[in-house]
Amino acid sequence: MKTYLIALVTIFFLNACSGGDFTKNELINALSENGIQGTESEKFYQMLGAIDGFALEGDGFLVEIYEFDNNNALESCGLCTYKNENFGLYIYESYTTLANEEIIIETFEGL
Repeated sequence: MKTYLIALVTIFFLNACSGGDFTKNELINALSENGIQGTESEKFYQMLGAIDGFALEGDGFLVEIYEFDNNNALESCGLCTYKNENFGLYIYESYTTLANEEIIIETFEGL
């Protein structure tokens, strides 16, 4: 019984300390809450080994976001400049203002 209790406490502790996975909708909502709203268009995510991918374009920004089902695929994504959980992010710097880029990176890394 004591071993079971220790194992249960350990599991709860690890869950509390680890950042949970976030979803595509949570990411889009977080960006929107920080003023980054745009039009979503599907990308050819399969070419990168992703399970989903889309571009988000709005006033002063253009980004591509890809979702991966495993860490190996994410880590091998050369296009993804920023990585968080199971998502990779690429920012088109020539289309994105510096202020928007900072907001996007902070939001993405903060999830």
